[in-house]
Amino acid sequence: MSTHRGRTSKRAGLSTERITAKAVELTEQHGLDGWSIRNIAKTLDVAPSVIYHYFPKKDELCDAVVNAVTASVPLPDDDLDWKAWFTALLQNYYPVYVRYHGITDRLSRGVFSEAFLPIIDRASTKLLEAGFGAMMPLAYSMIFNVASSTISSHNHRVATRPEDRQSLSSMIERIRPMAKESEGVTYLLNQLYLPLQEEPADIPISKQYFDLTLEVLLDGIERTLLPRAQGISEPLIAQGDGGSGPASAASAS
Repeated sequence: MSTHRGRTSKRAGLSTERITAKAVELTEQHGLDGWSIRNIAKTLDVAPSVIYHYFPKKDELCDAVVNAVTASVPLPDDDLDWKAWFTALLQNYYPVYVRYHGITDRLSRGVFSEAFLPIIDRASTKLLEAGFGAMMPLAYSMIFNVASSTISSHNHRVATRPEDRQSLSSMIERIRPMAKESEGVTYLLNQLYLPLQEEPADIPISKQYFDLTLEVLLDGIERTLLPRAQGISEPLIAQGDGGSGPASAASAS
């Protein structure tokens, strides 16, 4: 009992910043869903009740982690045109979010924090300045939904926790017999899944996939959505039909 009281009373030198820093560290090691308040308390040598004093719910600490990680990446130069700006933004965030698993999953559920407000405001402004008008929310949603899901797919394949990992090897073994009866499966197996399984460290195929996805996405939005935005004054999606958050501002799925 005396040991417990001693650990519980250790609040000197502890702060929300120090707890957040430790949670960020554990997120890098185990993913955002791979640690608990008890884990944080153990690494800081305090009782869990001490952590709850600063963060009554784990969700609040997760928000703090997302804030800290997101705030570490600067926004692109405002002088860039909208396509160059979004390319720079998402290229900046890619290495960060693949390093800290679980954040893009959280964003895809519409769970975001104050650190995203400058991103949302600037992204919206860029699209409005480009002429998307009433279609701005749809363009915004497409960009962030696709970027987040692409990063999440990478993270699930290399998840830090075995129970969260999507086993590429298992999938390959499952579909390999189908290749004998399907030309399409053969192409996917030989040209995508097998190379992904052995992707080189210096030129990761998953990063090439992300780069191409982003380029095609922005070009497609420019060529298809932007012309249609001309002459439209009403929102494309009725209020209440869309999602929320930086990764699903107007989900059409």
